[in-house]
Amino acid sequence: MGKKGTSSINAKKKANEKKPCAVWSEADEENLLKGLVEHQSRISEGGDFRFAVFIKVAETLNPPASGGDKMGKGCKDKYGTIKCDWKEVIKINHKSEWPLWDWQLGVNIMPKCENNWNEYVKANPRAAPFWNKSYKYQKYFDEEG
Repeated sequence: MGKKGTSSINAKKKANEKKPCAVWSEADEENLLKGLVEHQSRISEGGDFRFAVFIKVAETLNPPASGGDKMGKGCKDKYGTIKCDWKEVIKINHKSEWPLWDWQLGVNIMPKCENNWNEYVKANPRAAPFWNKSYKYQKYFDEEG
């Protein structure tokens, strides 16, 4: 027979065991966005997807190739991160001193604008990847894409 009170200790240990974190590959992110596009009609009045949509899309992403299961909250958070990058692209497009946005080259900063770009990136670090490459998920946000 076990020691008195050990079952509650074992239960606490199991409760404290962490599940593996979800690992997001580029393919997972792409599938998340494809799933959201399929549910575009379920956008709430505020312009965001309803949480039930994230739960539904998460189901299509499991079982994962690696890491833990994708859950509704994780999908919502990942979409938020992806959308923040898109908002940064929009901000970049509104800077008149830079070339027009290019689908392949992003901002395509030339040497004459480099100092200005570096200052912008100091204040907006999320912009850094776009100085010479496009936003990989632009087609999901750009109405013309």
